[in-house]
Amino acid sequence: MASSKKLAEIRNILQKVQIELERRGGTSSPKILAAFRERHANLIRGASRDLEDVALLRLLNQASTRTRSISTQVQPDLFKDHPGIPVSITIPGTSDSQGNRRRQLFTKSSFHDVNVWLNNDSARPTKRRLRRPGVAALLAEIRPFAASDDTLIEDAAKAWEKAQKSI
Repeated sequence: MASSKKLAEIRNILQKVQIELERRGGTSSPKILAAFRERHANLIRGASRDLEDVALLRLLNQASTRTRSISTQVQPDLFKDHPGIPVSITIPGTSDSQGNRRRQLFTKSSFHDVNVWLNNDSARPTKRRLRRPGVAALLAEIRPFAASDDTLIEDAAKAWEKAQKSI
C-alpha cells in the first residue's frame, strides 16, 4: 500500500505550488497540477505506484458506495423503496494482518456488521441531516425476518420477499 511518508512529502510540495500560484492571482487545479508535474517530475516518477494506489483506492471507495445497481441485483421490490443502499461496505474493527478493513457486499453482510458500519458511518461529520436513511429504513423493514444479528441481509430480504408473495 502507499507509503504515507512519500505521499505526505508530495502533498506538502503540491500545497506549496498551489499557494505560490494562488498568490500570483486566480489559478485552476489543472494549472497547479501542470506546474507541479513540470517542477517535480522525478518525485512523481518515484512515487508513481503510491499515487496510483491512492487513486485506485479512491475509485474503489466511490464504486463501493454507489447505490444504483443494488436494487436491480437483489429483491428489486424491497430495495426500490430504500434509496442510498450501498453495493458494499467496509466493517470497522475488522482488519487483516496489514490493517486493511474487511470489505464485503452489503447483501452478504450480517445485521451486526451493517449496524456496526452504520453506527460508524453515522458518527462521521456530515452536512446531510440524516446519513443513510434508506439503510436504517431497510433494516427496520426486514429485521422481523432475521433469526438473529448473524442473519445476512440477503437472507432476511429473501424471507421478506417470500412473505410478500404469500400476502
